[in-house]
Amino acid sequence: MVAFPSVLKLHYLRKISTFNVVGLRYRSTLRGRFQNWKKPVYSAPYVNPLEVGPDFSIVVTSKLQLKHKLDQLRLAKKIVQLLSDVKEMEVLHKNAQRQRLMNEEHMESIRPKSKGMKSIV
Repeated sequence: MVAFPSVLKLHYLRKISTFNVVGLRYRSTLRGRFQNWKKPVYSAPYVNPLEVGPDFSIVVTSKLQLKHKLDQLRLAKKIVQLLSDVKEMEVLHKNAQRQRLMNEEHMESIRPKSKGMKSIV
């Protein structure tokens, strides 16, 4: 068994946590990290692209910021609801105006007209 002396010397690498059992290959979790000798501070959970994961667009680091963000979301929802109410009222007002004009035209059409006001020709 003297043909492979280097294999016998590399058996200690299997005990190091940064190497796989296979030998000198790095683990895939450490690949691409800037400081791969340190433990990561935070790693986000893996989320399938077809599923909805955590929203990292809102940065909240304190309870005051959380309260402010929740208040802003509440106000935004209230504004959207009030705008939809205003649009609904505008539509109802237009319908009422149209109905009022139609009623006036109908009343004008059935009202008797004086004959002296119009010329026959």
